[in-house]
Amino acid sequence: MARILALVVFLFHCIHPNQGQQYVKSETSNQTPTEFIGQSTIAAFDKVQYHVAVFRGIPFAKPLSGDQRFSKPQTLELKNETYDALNFKNICFQKPDDADKCRTGFTQSEDCLYLNIYVPLKVNNNADNSNANITLSNNKTENLAVYIYIHGGAYFEGNGNCYDMGIFSGFGNIIVVTINYRLGAFGFLSTDDDVIPGNLGLWDQHEAIKWVSEHISAFGGDPGRITVGGQSAGSYSSILQALYPGNGGLFQRVIAQSGTPAAKNSVSRVAYNTSLHVAKLLGCDVDGPNQSSKIKQCLLGVNASRLAEVSPHVLAPSTLPFEPSLGGAFIANDPSLIFSSNSNPDAIPAHFSNKDILIGVDAQDGEVAYRLWVLLFNISAATAFTTPMPKERFRELVYDYLSDNLNEDINKYKRIIDAVVERYTDWGDADNLTVVSNKAVEMLTDVFFVLPVRDTAIGHAHNKTTSRRRRDVVSAAGKTYVYKFVIPKSLSSRNTIWWVEGTEHASEIPYTMGNVGNNSDGVKLSKAFMTYWSNFIKTGNPNSNPDKTPATFAEWNQFTVADQKYLYLTNDPAMRANFGAETRHLWQDVVPSLKQLLVNQDSLVKPSPITCRSNRGSHSAISVFFLLSLLSLAVV
Repeated sequence: MARILALVVFLFHCIHPNQGQQYVKSETSNQTPTEFIGQSTIAAFDKVQYHVAVFRGIPFAKPLSGDQRFSKPQTLELKNETYDALNFKNICFQKPDDADKCRTGFTQSEDCLYLNIYVPLKVNNNADNSNANITLSNNKTENLAVYIYIHGGAYFEGNGNCYDMGIFSGFGNIIVVTINYRLGAFGFLSTDDDVIPGNLGLWDQHEAIKWVSEHISAFGGDPGRITVGGQSAGSYSSILQALYPGNGGLFQRVIAQSGTPAAKNSVSRVAYNTSLHVAKLLGCDVDGPNQSSKIKQCLLGVNASRLAEVSPHVLAPSTLPFEPSLGGAFIANDPSLIFSSNSNPDAIPAHFSNKDILIGVDAQDGEVAYRLWVLLFNISAATAFTTPMPKERFRELVYDYLSDNLNEDINKYKRIIDAVVERYTDWGDADNLTVVSNKAVEMLTDVFFVLPVRDTAIGHAHNKTTSRRRRDVVSAAGKTYVYKFVIPKSLSSRNTIWWVEGTEHASEIPYTMGNVGNNSDGVKLSKAFMTYWSNFIKTGNPNSNPDKTPATFAEWNQFTVADQKYLYLTNDPAMRANFGAETRHLWQDVVPSLKQLLVNQDSLVKPSPITCRSNRGSHSAISVFFLLSLLSLAVV
């Protein structure tokens, strides 16, 4: 994940003040008595200079210290004072990585709950920026829509400081807020009780959202037009924030780029065991009664840098070492079950359905799942990322997705693994390992991104056509927009894994931020992204801003249950239908049928023993016939 952040965010590419720096003052009021001092900067895009005020390092919660390490964030009451918001503040603790300049450019601390605000300024773009110091009350002609961006990083790395939102703010004429939240053990350990309550990183995000809702008007923002969004883990988080009823009317829209908790095992059911494992790795004596308290007391005494470096094993298939945990106030129900195709649409809460959602995938998002898999299962990264994967590893990937626990006997899945691998085989070039490897990435993209995004969109859109029992939802149903991003060949560059062909995870980030240099194709694509995104943030409709001439781009139609339309987002965007239909049929119809078929045949056909790293072996002709007959339905 650090490599992706370094590549697409341009390594601490933050906008800088001009030679003649001007200070910008926020408004004050009874609700926001503090006067925040930021600075005017210039953000350039496509030969246009946008004047933007940047307020850095604003605390949104009380500082965490000492025995508050595993406590929920506490609301910070603003004082009648002036606050210097000229410099970025600390980032949250994470494992050191000297190659990640964005990480090494800031001090890591448990006192890290800070946000940054980008505000477009109404000044003459041809001026020399020699205007006097600006007060935002004199700057605004209207209250601006607001975008709260949650960074990704698999819940264990990243920070909001490194996302330069100056161009996006100026181009879109919106306010953009980036935030920090606790990561790894600090943000996602839990003892499944009140001792370490869990989901602290999500509670941090919620506190930031609440702060913005209460105080963004002091920066010219409209608290009635707030969008929460993010990429990867930030995308997962955005959906979780939308599902959490405690956010109520704090925001109205969601942008989810490459990730949704509708994915299998997206929340942990083994949080206590993870905390116990971390405590033992750090030498804690937690035997005997009151184990939760012993875990907490020991971990409170561990040096923060040491706690940030701990790397627990994965305790369940298709999971991360640290991730949101099921249970408690924040995640009362498993999101993957809420959005399951077999679930009752009425189970999706109204406060989620009523929000507008823009959600989508990158065409080869699954490469990040492979990179994380290599990292977590201690496979040589030097080999895995420089040479195409062998066929045996493809089979292991399928097994790890299908299995219910890490110690499960692979023999029971052998024939299903065979069938899935055959479905994802290019039979015109079946022995080319580069082709095989990219088909494996396609499979990972389908199961971890395409299918969950489709299920989320279906669940969100379903209530627009639901029964009369939910007229309250129908009358205020949010709009649903879905996309698939495919980077054009003219903009293709070497991916993190050289043999991955196409649009890898996080490829869209520089385009959404306008950080694309002067390449004409890149500028065109970035304009499309920033136009659609900013229009949606303002109105809930990506086509609605006449100032940016959306007629030069395809009209983005809403996703509905009937046609499942999505925007094929590239340099010449176009609408397509039936998002992920083939993927859904394979994984939600065919694979369960195969499982049931094997259960029925178990007394007649016994599988031959195999190991996890074996090649596809032989199986009975009658089994192959039934398996492939069912599997062929997946390509209809």
